[in-house]
Amino acid sequence: MYNIFIFYLLFLLEITNLSLSAFAKKEIISPPCGSQNSLLPQQSSNKNTNIPLNLCVPTLAYDQTTLTLVWNKPKNYKKIIDYNIYMNGKLIGGANENNFKNSPASPYINLFYKEDKFNFHTKINYHSFLVKNLKPNKIYSFTVRSVDKKGKESKDSKEVVHKTAPKYKKVFNVSKCGAKGDGKTLNTEIIQKAIDKCSKNSKSAFDCKILISADKYGKIFLTGALYLRSNMTFEIDNGTILRGSSNFVDYPLVNNVVAALLYGINNLTNVRIVGLGTIDGQGWQRSSSDTIDELGNHLAYYENSYFSTWNITGILARSQMEAAINRSNGSMTNSDLVNAYASVRSSLITFYYATNIFIGYIKLINPAFHGIRFLLGKNVVCAYTKTETYNINNADGIQSQSINTIIFNNFINSGDDCVVFKAGQGQSVANFPPTQYGWVFNNYMREGHGVVVLGSETGSWIKDILAEDNVAFLTENGMRVKSTAQTGGGCKNFYFRDTAMREIGTKNIIEINGHLFNRSNVIYQSGSQCAFVLSMTYNLGSTNWIRAKTPSHFLDINVNSVTVDNGNTATGGPMISVTGYSGQDISLGYPETFSKNVTFEDIKIIRARPANISRLQDSLFKNILIQDWGNFASPWILNNTKNLKFINVQPMPN
Repeated sequence: MYNIFIFYLLFLLEITNLSLSAFAKKEIISPPCGSQNSLLPQQSSNKNTNIPLNLCVPTLAYDQTTLTLVWNKPKNYKKIIDYNIYMNGKLIGGANENNFKNSPASPYINLFYKEDKFNFHTKINYHSFLVKNLKPNKIYSFTVRSVDKKGKESKDSKEVVHKTAPKYKKVFNVSKCGAKGDGKTLNTEIIQKAIDKCSKNSKSAFDCKILISADKYGKIFLTGALYLRSNMTFEIDNGTILRGSSNFVDYPLVNNVVAALLYGINNLTNVRIVGLGTIDGQGWQRSSSDTIDELGNHLAYYENSYFSTWNITGILARSQMEAAINRSNGSMTNSDLVNAYASVRSSLITFYYATNIFIGYIKLINPAFHGIRFLLGKNVVCAYTKTETYNINNADGIQSQSINTIIFNNFINSGDDCVVFKAGQGQSVANFPPTQYGWVFNNYMREGHGVVVLGSETGSWIKDILAEDNVAFLTENGMRVKSTAQTGGGCKNFYFRDTAMREIGTKNIIEINGHLFNRSNVIYQSGSQCAFVLSMTYNLGSTNWIRAKTPSHFLDINVNSVTVDNGNTATGGPMISVTGYSGQDISLGYPETFSKNVTFEDIKIIRARPANISRLQDSLFKNILIQDWGNFASPWILNNTKNLKFINVQPMPN
């Protein structure tokens, strides 16, 4: 009897240990997404696998009831049409349907392919999933399986274990703190005090929430610059507008960082900006009529905003420029004015030396300068946002000079580059960390200067960027890599793949979904209208920096599985434009430079003007199909190139 008791006791201990072990395993929360998601060559050594890779939750892409999963496509993804997501072992849905319900980009992407009557364009994969209806402070496990055309699933991906956020410890509704949503009262001081008080002693982004929500006075909260603190969430409620003041005095410069409506500086960490509301910078005059887009939706449209019109169409932009002129006692030269124009205008959101940042779901309109800026930071995410800044000079949609940037599921109708990676200019940034590890996918880019852009500030190098599964319509350029010899640094390991582009840099009359777009009077600002651009002759712009000791370089750039349909060869620029530095400026002392190790593979281009390529070396063109290049003799214009290989190219260069 005694022996039986001992055996039973040991059995219970063993079972308990197993249970505790399993529980402990589930308590081990998976790390957030990181550099591995942008390193395409290292994602899998097995070319035949169809199992999704690197499943993860982006930095702070979760709250009490939701979280977002993202993953990389496997090597063998050409036959994959969807992904199934499993939570705690049970199927909860597919990526395609989930994106259509939740991503502001997806309805436009779906229409793009519906209009592709001849099945010409590269098909994208959705590789994200917004999980909803979760419980606070609870652990969940997830896996993903790819689904092929026959409906067959792959094996499970590696499991991800994640815990939802606890309920907020403190919530400060600014209306209850004295702010008024009447669109007239300046609420800067009240909102800032709420931020400072709420974030005091906060240990995580979920210890403190600032809520901007409509009140009895209205839904528009006027404010000057606000300084976010570490470990907080800043939420703008659905239908509510956070509107920037139109007076320069409400945007003091801090640490020489260009002004912004929302600041995150001084080594900030763990900050979320979320909500279905709007951030309005009140930078320029809005046109009396909006754009009606291809889905029939209204898009904000602004009066012409350039350096030459800031005093006519500018609002906050005008106030800030006039203040700069007044500070100089009217003694500004034209060069001084150009430099001021590039340094005194406000962006909507600027994070500077910040870590672990998430921006999601909000709408961004009317900056005086840029939209979102991530400067010299790490682990930054922008997802599910909607940008409407078209026709605003310099109004980049999302700009990153950081390490580990993830940008996905955004709708971007931009006044400048839609998504752009930068790395400073000249000698002063030569020893800065590079801008590195960027992943851009499942976005809809519209009317910007470029789709995914590297440069023109390349001074500390831009490296390891993966842009994939994006769709572009009406942008001025497609893939765009730009710099000048004087800027220094360069761009390396850029992968631009699985992307569909239509009407890039054209001035055609276009009909889509019953809507007519007459582009004949569009004023393009970038100087080039090309599907693919590698340019070492970009405009320097502001020159208040010391030129680099060595010139910029572009190398190891891979363009794969991209389609371009420009509708008509009567307008638009070269389908591919490559220019290097001539080396002829004796005052600079730089040698002639060539872009090197550039690959174009599995590319289809129709109804576009000939490629114009110079100073390109040791590069490959493989499986290229070009149809209809107008009345030109050949779709290829090559000049001063070295060691270019053309394999299965139709038609071949002469």
